[in-house]
Amino acid sequence: MTVKHSYKELLASTAVFAEMANSNVDLKQVLTEFTLSTYSLEQTFSQTVNEVSDALRTHFEFEIPVAVVKTILKKLKKLDLLSQENGRFVISPEERNKWERFVKKVEKKQLEQKKITDQLISYVELHKGKLEDEQRTNLLSCFYKYLFDESFENEYYDVLSAFIIKKSTVESIHNELNLIREGTTILNGIKYNPNVSEVKPWRKPLNIYLDTEHLFNISGYNGEIYYRLMSDLVELVDEINKQNKEKFNKKSIQFKYFEDTELEVKNFFYAAQRIISGDKNRGFNSVAMNEILNGSKTVADIINKESDFFMNLSSLGLRLEKNFSLYENHSYNVEDQYIYDKYSPNSSEEEINSILKSFTAINILRKGNNNQDFENIGHIIMTGSNIKLQISSDIDIKINNTDFSFATNIYYITNHLWFRLNKGLGFKSSLPSSLDVVAKAQMLLSSHLNHSVREHYNKLEQDYISGNKSIESIKGYYLSLRSFVVKPEDLVPDNIEEKIKILYDYSDIERFQEEQSLLRKKALAYDELQANKLKEDELNIKLAREELINTCCLLLVSARKNFLITKIFIYALMTSFAILGIWGIISIITKHDTPLSIFSAMLAIISVLSLIKIKKLFQWISLIIFQKYERFKKTNLITNAELGNINNSIGISQTLPLSPE
Repeated sequence: MTVKHSYKELLASTAVFAEMANSNVDLKQVLTEFTLSTYSLEQTFSQTVNEVSDALRTHFEFEIPVAVVKTILKKLKKLDLLSQENGRFVISPEERNKWERFVKKVEKKQLEQKKITDQLISYVELHKGKLEDEQRTNLLSCFYKYLFDESFENEYYDVLSAFIIKKSTVESIHNELNLIREGTTILNGIKYNPNVSEVKPWRKPLNIYLDTEHLFNISGYNGEIYYRLMSDLVELVDEINKQNKEKFNKKSIQFKYFEDTELEVKNFFYAAQRIISGDKNRGFNSVAMNEILNGSKTVADIINKESDFFMNLSSLGLRLEKNFSLYENHSYNVEDQYIYDKYSPNSSEEEINSILKSFTAINILRKGNNNQDFENIGHIIMTGSNIKLQISSDIDIKINNTDFSFATNIYYITNHLWFRLNKGLGFKSSLPSSLDVVAKAQMLLSSHLNHSVREHYNKLEQDYISGNKSIESIKGYYLSLRSFVVKPEDLVPDNIEEKIKILYDYSDIERFQEEQSLLRKKALAYDELQANKLKEDELNIKLAREELINTCCLLLVSARKNFLITKIFIYALMTSFAILGIWGIISIITKHDTPLSIFSAMLAIISVLSLIKIKKLFQWISLIIFQKYERFKKTNLITNAELGNINNSIGISQTLPLSPE
């Protein structure tokens, strides 16, 4: 979108638009419903083509070409939903009332999206402090542009990306933001391809020149998400080329790269060789460099990987653009001292020179014919470099204000081709990764993180070379920096807060060392606290165990005492019974009793006493008396050795068995 938007309305409208398209509603039918709703919004019963077009822009921020609007209105007339009088398209009161529900659908969507923006504001204030009204407005404007791929970096891009990653597991938020991006892609497609009912083949040749990072992306060197993004684009190009091959026996779209890009890649692999051979310090490494070095032990391993890299590019159909003179025709040269001066504060002269050389090459290949739309431009650079995109869009390097830029990003190309293939078909195919808002956030933020790490490392290196810092003082900081080099897929809700610290907190080594010192003190204090707690826990366990054993000993002493008393009582009872029996016999003896009869009577008493099994009686009594002790001992797993130790310490005799036989 190129006009100033009332973004809140646009956000809701595009989401509703995408929802309808995803429900397999025909694209023309979606546009029809939005068109009919303008009569209710404008509170009118008749409109001209231009008035409907203006109403779509006013209420929904849709820039639908007049030709498309005219086609829709004529179709509605044919369906008897509208009539035409004096160049105006008229709707009946009954028909107009039907579409008020559609307006309510958009209003409901606005309320749903407000919940998301409220959460966003709270998240940003958590990281950046309280926002004033003007700052909130600016934040939301940045957020909408972020979703619509309308702008380059701004002060909120990092925290916006962090918010989206943090909320990526909240399905309602993830889906809503993706709907906005899908709707924007569809509307942009309609804007640039007015004939929504016709799917035409891609007729004009288009050469897309990949920069260095995209060559690594297409080979999987920068992680899974970048690789998937490139794979989606390759599939779209293959599908378009397949259609053209069937109809015209030729390909329309070709991936290429310049010799300067090839040289950058070769220098990259050469740097890897020097690191492996020990001629170069490993220092800061990008994700791609880490991937090259991973598993490589010799220079030969790196050489083999480089060979495989270029063979893979060839197998994917990428071709090297032959070198040609850039300065034979000076009218195509876009290099300008003004651009150097304008961008030199943030970029080196070498980088700006390289960018402008590549733009001059594109201008030569286009033969200066830049005033074309994307499908007819012929040659374009696809890059992920923000500085390259900024310079490309800079009006100062264009011949005319309406010229198409020399470079664009993968989002623009992928989304454009996706719409081109699915236009008018109900959008049934899977969406490209470029439309996934979480993937975009992960890629943007990982790129910013890795760039920030590089800047920190360069400063660290300069401090060491100048002698301001010793190797000992920077070692910990250096190792910490390496941990912040990430692939996009490494950024997830659980670690996002920790990862973005480098963008806000680790501004210099002194700050880092202060934090590390504080962390070490906290760690020591924590370790000491844990050690003391462990000792305290061990002591408490020991005391509790001793208390259990003491209780067990007391139960044993009590049982022994009770058993001894019971034993004495039984022996006394038996003795009393014997004495009583003897006395009874003596008391009944007469002068007529013989010694033999007296002996027989006493023998009978002894026989009766012998019937009592003393040992078994005592065993039975001991089972009853020692039952509580034995149960306690068994329940608490107390051993005889533990009882012996405690008994010795408190002076209990061990001459008796622990439990009687």
